Amino acid sequence: MPILLHLVHPFVFRIVLDTLHHVKAFRMFLGSLPAGSEISQIAQALLIDVVDCSGVDFASLTSLLEETFESRQPLNRL
Repeated sequence: MPILLHLVHPFVFRIVLDTLHHVKAFRMFLGSLPAGSEISQIAQALLIDVVDCSGVDFASLTSLLEETFESRQPLNRL
């Protein structure tokens, strides 16, 4: 699919992988926050739902891209 064509370049591939790590860390941070006011609870629940209901399994996708990144490293040195 042409939408994934940008992953061919190693710099962009690394940025996508770092972004997935940040989204996963942000979701874990939001889940660990204590209960606050009603407005902050609504915002927290909304952001958690956006990540959880996105249809993306961040753990599997991250591990798959990391494996691919490691296997591509020798090719980048050529």
